[in-house]
Amino acid sequence: MTLMQYLRKKETFVWGLLILMTILAWVFGSNNINSVTGSADNIAAIVLTLAFFKVRLVLMYFMEAGSAPWALRGILEAWLIITFSLVIFFYITGGEMLVAPFVR
Repeated sequence: MTLMQYLRKKETFVWGLLILMTILAWVFGSNNINSVTGSADNIAAIVLTLAFFKVRLVLMYFMEAGSAPWALRGILEAWLIITFSLVIFFYITGGEMLVAPFVR
């Protein structure tokens, strides 16, 4: 297989996208960009969103869940959406719903 054939593969493009998103998350997470993008909460939400999108790309293209039967793919997509929603929710609320009933 030649280099051009490797470069035309979908997995190579996804791999490059994963590298780009990793660099982007690192740039957003560095202290130098805080004054440009806003508060630390906004930056954390952006980095978490990038991380979950990266998980989805790995699941679909490198673990081949994208070509799995629709039931399995649906379960994986639902798991990812639920997990992402819970992580963002608990990050925004600070986990107060979990701690508040036990604190008096």
